Amino acid sequence: MDLASPISSVIPTAHGAVLAVLSRAGDPLSGRQVAALTNGRFGQWRVNEVLGQLADAGIVLRESRPPAKLYRLSREHVAAAGIEALANQRQVFLSRIRSEVAAWAVPADAVWLFGSAARGDGDTTSDVDILLVRPDAIDADDTVWLRQIDDLSDHIAGWSGNRCDVLEVSRAELLSMVARREPLVDDLRAEALTISGASPRLLLRRSRAKESV
Repeated sequence: MDLASPISSVIPTAHGAVLAVLSRAGDPLSGRQVAALTNGRFGQWRVNEVLGQLADAGIVLRESRPPAKLYRLSREHVAAAGIEALANQRQVFLSRIRSEVAAWAVPADAVWLFGSAARGDGDTTSDVDILLVRPDAIDADDTVWLRQIDDLSDHIAGWSGNRCDVLEVSRAELLSMVARREPLVDDLRAEALTISGASPRLLLRRSRAKESV
């Protein structure tokens, strides 16, 4: 999966980026607005060309509001549901991860997504980085715990096509990372996305409080 633009894994041209923008838009957009929302991947001239092609095909509705033309996805078009599904791959992906860890027999204290997958700036070659906080009462070699991690890693790779890289730490080890002021801790505070359990901001703040006791 292209972690920055999941629809581009299936529609790698400007058409995919334009359709992703329109699928998320509530109001009609001008060509300039659509181009801006592709985050600089495509210029306004190319976006206007694609919008014209999609409008001619009936997938996009075009209306004239001088001096601009505005565009929106035709939700009644037979292709609309498929386009929206492709554009929403990231949300479905995260939902699957959350559902799996919620069903774990040995719950984690926290599960966080971090790195490019959390920032949304990766690509098809990027790893999906997951940090698991293991309860201190659970042994690192607990067979149920380890099987859960292996299954999650395999499923993430199957759902996305991206390799899953799992970083597992206990609460005590997380506290030690904070005490050593490891750069990863600052990255987690800034960008990690909570999948399950305590948030990075809350858990790392608690870790700082424990450190000062």
